[in-house]
Amino acid sequence: MSRSTHDGARVARRRTRAAISTAAAFVATAAFAWPAQAAVTSGTVEVFHGIDYIGLDNYPANTNLRVEVIPAGATEPISFADVRTDRTGFVELNHVGDDCFANGGAPDIIPGDTIRVSDGGAISDTSIVQDVMLTQVAGTDPLRYTEVDPATHTITVRGWAKDAATGAGLTNIEVRLNHPNGSWDADGANGRRDWRLAPSPDPATGAYMAVFEGASDADLEAAIDAEVAAEWLGSNELTVFDGFGSACTTDAARNTVIPPPFTPTPRPVATPTSPASPGAQPTVVTNTIIRTVPVAGSQAVLPQTLRSLAVSRLSLARRISVTRLRLQGLRASMLLPAGTKAVRVSVYKARNGKKTGRALFTVNRAPRAVGVYRLTLRNRALLRKLRTGSYVMEVRAGRNGAELGSVRRIAFTVTR
Repeated sequence: MSRSTHDGARVARRRTRAAISTAAAFVATAAFAWPAQAAVTSGTVEVFHGIDYIGLDNYPANTNLRVEVIPAGATEPISFADVRTDRTGFVELNHVGDDCFANGGAPDIIPGDTIRVSDGGAISDTSIVQDVMLTQVAGTDPLRYTEVDPATHTITVRGWAKDAATGAGLTNIEVRLNHPNGSWDADGANGRRDWRLAPSPDPATGAYMAVFEGASDADLEAAIDAEVAAEWLGSNELTVFDGFGSACTTDAARNTVIPPPFTPTPRPVATPTSPASPGAQPTVVTNTIIRTVPVAGSQAVLPQTLRSLAVSRLSLARRISVTRLRLQGLRASMLLPAGTKAVRVSVYKARNGKKTGRALFTVNRAPRAVGVYRLTLRNRALLRKLRTGSYVMEVRAGRNGAELGSVRRIAFTVTR
C-alpha cells in the first residue's frame, strides 16, 4: 500500500475506536466461513494499520506478553513491546498516548507486516496485517470516504481488500458507517449507531463498493461527518482501516531492532489457607435496597442486596491539541463491570485538577457489552467549548439511567 494515496494525510488525525468492539465483532460475524489453519490460537489480535494500533483480547489474564511487528520477508522486528494483560485478558498498544511501544513511540505498521505475540512458552501467535483500505472521495478532505446521492438516497463507500501476500481479493469484509451524534434512520441500520454492510471484493483486484440504501435526508446530512471503518475478519484476528493517525509518535524509518531477553510471567506459588480464616472471601462493597412486598393484607420488608457498579481503568490522552480534538474528537476508554446498562459522561472546566461550574456537556450511552468500553465524543457544541485550558471528565455506570454508581474522574489539558 502506498501512503501517498492520501497525499500526506498522516498530518490529519482521526480514529473510530468506538466503532469496533473486538469481542462483539467476532460474535456478530460468526456466520462467515473462517480460513483454515489460523495462526492465532491463544487469544484474538486486532490491528488498525492506519493508526498503528494493536489490541489483544481473550488472552490469559495477568500474563506477560511480548508483541513484535515484523516486516514481510524479515525475521527481526522493527518494534516491540512487553505488555501485561489485565484481569480480563485484554491489553492494547498506541491507544491514548501513554501505552506506546518500547522506544516510546509506535512503528509504522503497514499491510504485509506480521504481528507476533508470545509469552516465552506455549503462546506463539502470528497475525498478518491484510491490505484493507478506504478510498478518499475525490475533491474532499483527506478523511472523507462517503459519497452521498440525494436522488437515490444512498451513501456509497469504496475501497479495496486484498490478501497482503497474494494480492487476491479477500472475503469476510465489513464496512461500518458510524453516526457522528446519534443513530441512523434507514431500515437497514436497525436503529444502530453503526450501520454495517458486507461487500464482496473483486476476486482479482480486491476492489469493493458498499452502497448503503434507504438513507433519510437526516442520514445523508450525517454521512458527511460519519466515521467509516473497513475491516477484515479472520479466525481470531482482525485488520481494520479507519483513517490515519497515531496517539504515540510514529517511527516511519522501520529500522530493525533487537529486543532484550523477555521476562515470562512467574508461576504462582501455592500458599496454604490460614486455619484462622478458612474460605475467607474478599470484602465486597454493597448497597442495600429495602423492598416492600404485600403479604396477605399486611406488608413485609425484605432486604435486597445489589453490588454497586463503578467504572475502572478510565483513560484518555492527558494532553490533546485543539486541532487533534477537531479531527479525532475526545476519546476515552474504560472497563465496565457486569450488569452495566447505562453510562453517563460529563465534561467540566477545571481549576487545580478539580471541576468548576456546570457541566459543559453530558451524554448518556447504552453500551451493548460490558468489559472494555471505548467512546468518542464528537459533538460540535462540545468541541467548540474545548479551548486551551484544563478540564475534567466524569464517568458513572449503572444498571439504568436512574441508578448510577460512584463517579470516576480524569483530568486533561487542551493545548494549542
